[in-house]
Amino acid sequence: MRLPISSLHGQASLGFAGYANRNRRTVARCWSWMLQYEVKAARASLVAGWLLTIGGIIGLVLPVLPGLPFLLLGLSTLSKRYGWARRVTTWLNSLFVDQATPRS
Repeated sequence: MRLPISSLHGQASLGFAGYANRNRRTVARCWSWMLQYEVKAARASLVAGWLLTIGGIIGLVLPVLPGLPFLLLGLSTLSKRYGWARRVTTWLNSLFVDQATPRS
């Protein structure tokens, strides 16, 4: 069944250019949603990393809270964004891995 041209509401006169513009708008909406999601995820990761790091530092002093696991998790989360956290994580990794490997 063929649709009358008047039912397309002026879309028929646009041809391929109208389809391409409509498709660009859809792609732009998807990209803006993805960018918003990435920004929210980056902020959540940053907040979680700082909270874990602060909790780990507090846990090193207080006997109730285990500080080292929280500190390691926080530093590993922050190491994706900050160079100083990456250097500290690498230093701790080399320190503990060297001690954990058996000497032959």
